[in-house]
Amino acid sequence: MAPGELPVVLRALVRHLVDGRLDVHTGDATRTIWLEAGQIRAMVSDVEDEKLGRWLVARGFLQPHQMALALLRQPDAVLYGKQLITEGALDVLQLQGELEARAVWLLAQMLFAEGSFVFRLGEKFGGDSLTFEKTTASLLAAAVREVQDAPALEKLIDGSRYLCA
Repeated sequence: MAPGELPVVLRALVRHLVDGRLDVHTGDATRTIWLEAGQIRAMVSDVEDEKLGRWLVARGFLQPHQMALALLRQPDAVLYGKQLITEGALDVLQLQGELEARAVWLLAQMLFAEGSFVFRLGEKFGGDSLTFEKTTASLLAAAVREVQDAPALEKLIDGSRYLCA
């Protein structure tokens, strides 16, 4: 996958209304995007600093000791976000908002990264998990706004033409 190619890949998945799991490998990172009917519904990362607990600490929703205690008390097969809701550390709306904000940030990290991907058709994210309400297009648009590297964006745009989707 060439830098800037992720939106093209996602557009094809949206067009075909696919359900499945897209594993995107960039450098040492693997980030997983779960899709339903072509729409991004959840994202996870294997990078420690990009995991939900660290994200919530960095954003001031949790203290480091709260994150660690919730991880220790988290039962097997229970998602970390669900554990935080059970413990009263976050409510459902806060968690959903932070999951979407983190997804936008993760997409921004992947937009201009070189890498590879594997799509697993039909794989589903956990049925009792929170999912995004935003469309794939709105998540991508928000991710573009997060990109700090303006020259990378300018390389994608032909200044003599209008943009269209």
